[in-house]
Amino acid sequence: MEILRLFLFTSLLCACCGWRCWLVLAALGAATNVGWLATFPEWNEHFSLLSGVVTMALLFGFYLLEFGADKSPGAEKVIRKFSQWVRLVAAALVAFLAFFPVSIWLAIPGALAGAATGWTMTTRTLRLREKWILPRPLLRRVGFSLGEDVICWLVLWLAFAQLG
Repeated sequence: MEILRLFLFTSLLCACCGWRCWLVLAALGAATNVGWLATFPEWNEHFSLLSGVVTMALLFGFYLLEFGADKSPGAEKVIRKFSQWVRLVAAALVAFLAFFPVSIWLAIPGALAGAATGWTMTTRTLRLREKWILPRPLLRRVGFSLGEDVICWLVLWLAFAQLG
């Protein structure tokens, strides 16, 4: 049963990395500080790098930068192209660190699956945004971006709630 919860938790986090990787990394750091990762105690050691005050401030700052740039059409394209690759690496890293305490042989395919999940979420969102959202008025773009943020917060809540 624990391995199934591990797969569910990691899949949700990797999917969120495809939308807002900085938010996911900051949430993992906060969860490590609060002790929400007690179900898998090995995670506290692996995710402790993210739990430092300076690291969490930087991650949350990057999230706010992406949050703001996502709402302005000019900055959005620059940020999206850069963060597209960051999200891929973040999803792979999250999956690798989550599966590593179980087995290295599970961590490597887990990292590949995590990267694929993050990449899929990123590219699908980018295609949807470029085809349907960008040609629309500013209010629709902001609404779509806020919708992404709300969905990401809800999925993160679901991921951490199923651990407890």
